[in-house]
Amino acid sequence: MAAEYLPGTPGERIRDLRKEAKLNQEEFAEAIGISRSTLGDIELDKRSISSTTALEIAKYFNVSVDFALAKTDDPKHCCRIYLSPFSHIFFLKLFIV
Repeated sequence: MAAEYLPGTPGERIRDLRKEAKLNQEEFAEAIGISRSTLGDIELDKRSISSTTALEIAKYFNVSVDFALAKTDDPKHCCRIYLSPFSHIFFLKLFIV
């Protein structure tokens, strides 16, 4: 990542990532499967982020979930994600790399 990230809220981090990628809210919301208004609320920290949305954001920007949610300033911190083989039940196990 070219930008240096400072501690902040999850919404601020997501907004910064989106702007660095030169995406407007509509484009990014569509790319991760949520509405523009939901993304706007997330960026203003008015709405919590579902685990599914957090994973989509992290995948889109190729960063860890912890980084996307402003829990760390290391974009690649932690994240080997193992999904259980059960059809509709997902267990996430996160390991520090």
